[in-house]
Amino acid sequence: MSDDRNIGLALSGGGYRASLFHLGAMRRLNELGVLKNVGCISSVSGGSILSGFVADRMLAAGQNVPQFDDWETSVAQGFRSFVGKDIRTTLVLRYALINAIKPQWRAARLADVFRKRLTGRYLTDLPKEEEGTSFMFLATDFLESVAWEFEQHRVGHYRMTNKRRLPSDGISIAQAVAASASFPPIFGPVRLPIKKRNGRDEHVAWLTDGGVYDNLGMEPVWNSKNYDRVLISDGGGVLQKAVPSSYGGRLFRYSSIAMDQVRSRRQWEFIARIKQAEKHGDDYNGALWRNASKRKKFRQSADADGRQRIDKLVEQGWYGYDDSDDGTIDNWIARIRTDLDKFTTAESKILENHGYFNADIAIRAFLPEFLSDAAPFKVPHDDQQYLDDAEVRKHLKGSASRWRFIQRYFQ
Repeated sequence: MSDDRNIGLALSGGGYRASLFHLGAMRRLNELGVLKNVGCISSVSGGSILSGFVADRMLAAGQNVPQFDDWETSVAQGFRSFVGKDIRTTLVLRYALINAIKPQWRAARLADVFRKRLTGRYLTDLPKEEEGTSFMFLATDFLESVAWEFEQHRVGHYRMTNKRRLPSDGISIAQAVAASASFPPIFGPVRLPIKKRNGRDEHVAWLTDGGVYDNLGMEPVWNSKNYDRVLISDGGGVLQKAVPSSYGGRLFRYSSIAMDQVRSRRQWEFIARIKQAEKHGDDYNGALWRNASKRKKFRQSADADGRQRIDKLVEQGWYGYDDSDDGTIDNWIARIRTDLDKFTTAESKILENHGYFNADIAIRAFLPEFLSDAAPFKVPHDDQQYLDDAEVRKHLKGSASRWRFIQRYFQ
């Protein structure tokens, strides 16, 4: 594989569920030598939480690209420890009364938590685009209704010309991650003052969760001339086929349907871009995997060689959770909550396994050029309690509920 960093990687939102799903996917990309050739990691919400952590570990190792000889020790262990603590319940309770009037206070404290527990580094500490892997954290501009981009050297949105975009001096990675993961209405919009002169703010941005505008985080990479190989990891939730009984639940479902349609539209645009490139002989390709992806769907979409590669892995042993209708993926993994409360060790390892498998099968089906005999498929957590479907379902009992946060908080 070439070292020209021609690969774009997008990490979706979805709280800690998405973070852990991406953790498994990035582990597989690291094993295959793909991750070090990624030119840009574009992330939203839960994807940004992991991206910020990986960036911190990369810089701590003195590197400009995310390449780790021991992913488990360098990245995974620390991140599982991070998600093993509830960071939202205390903030929700502490600012319960004032949040309706000053929603930015709770969001500001979220940035403080990320600064303390995720990374204390600044955007300017990240490598420049020409020197290594660039990291782009996406939020949503609450006033302009567009994606707000945090980059190494600048921040802003596409309606601002390059000259009008603002320098990133003094903005921490934690602030960028907090803005990207400020899930409404739990966390209000983040107030970001930029470029102070004479003690006054020259520009103030009001930013909310990046998933409000683009929950896949794909916009900066999927149609860019800089990347001819694009990978999209979608750890977002799945809209369940049920009518909520409560008024609030129905209101939430209305907005969820709209967001789900936007996400589906973006996915189809990406797939159409790949098919168009194939039709015209352009050197462009990519792969997309989802939290709800199933082995049989990948197999159906792959060519004859891709199906053979997949079947070979199936014959060798465990290669994905039960993907039958109403199986483990549909009824258990895809329903794990979108939240920032405590995730158990079992939830973390199951989601890691699931993300690892999805990245592998997507590459096996559509990007065999990334495969390497030196990096065979090896599921991260091979204890049967994390592989056996019956055991997995026991571990995930109650994982869909946000209302069990008090029980999880004191576990």
